[in-house]
Amino acid sequence: MLTINKMDYKELKTKNITDSLKKKTAPITEAQIKKELMWCHRNFAFSTYPYCNKNYTKKGFSKGVIEKTGTGNCIALSYGLQKRLKQKYGVKSYLIPATVPIHIEKPGYLDISHVALMIPGSQKWVFYIADPAFYFVKPIKVDLRKWKLPGTFQMSDIYSEDYDNVETYFSEIGIITQDFILNKYQTINAKTPFVRCFAKDGKSGDWNYFITEITNPDEAITSFFIKVWKDKPFITKTKVVKGRVLCKKSFHQKADGNIIIKENNRPIYFGLAKNLKAKVVKTLIKEFGKKEFKRFVINREECNHLV
Repeated sequence: MLTINKMDYKELKTKNITDSLKKKTAPITEAQIKKELMWCHRNFAFSTYPYCNKNYTKKGFSKGVIEKTGTGNCIALSYGLQKRLKQKYGVKSYLIPATVPIHIEKPGYLDISHVALMIPGSQKWVFYIADPAFYFVKPIKVDLRKWKLPGTFQMSDIYSEDYDNVETYFSEIGIITQDFILNKYQTINAKTPFVRCFAKDGKSGDWNYFITEITNPDEAITSFFIKVWKDKPFITKTKVVKGRVLCKKSFHQKADGNIIIKENNRPIYFGLAKNLKAKVVKTLIKEFGKKEFKRFVINREECNHLV
């Protein structure tokens, strides 16, 4: 089991954003958010490579990463969507902290190990949650005036072998009645709304989005997230086909030096980087970025933690 020094964890800092829901904002619709999510799935890639040997706890690091490389973790992808919505629709949105389903949890993660985007709606007390890192194809719509009503949303399981990979999930709303202490480093304040998500069959357990702005996401989450993945960095590129998000190609490095490349979730190479054919290397450099690919694959530079 992975052991991480306590000093690697940083206190989660949040800011109340309930006031943003008390007034009408720039108009935005569910269809528009869905459209921009699909844009993200076509143009961004989830990757840990941009964080290798970098000062990734510096404020705004993931925001810069997504703008420069089009890749990054859940924080970077949320920043990318946030900027897109601001530029196209004039909407101010907020990064919010979240827990994760059981199958995503890893040794070394704190309870809150994820980030998504909360987007105030055009009507009072209405907002949406969009999660590009979980490959949402339909955002969660919440009306705090009707919080007892369950809602539905959809996301693609990009690792499914089935082409029809869109799954429907359910959501319900609650209010934290007293300070919710998850662990020594993470507390959600009383009176914070939250959205609990779950599958009908309960197969993934449940997870929560807390409707409060996370003000130090890289320091509080990237700081331990990257350490968990530092000896096995990866990048996953997706594509959109008829409303479905599919895994176009993925590249994973293993702790033993081997690499595995998959296309449409099917392995096309497993072995050492030095044994890759020149034509394949050229294609991978084009797809995944010359700088990172050469440093960490060809030259076998170690992807260490914070330097």
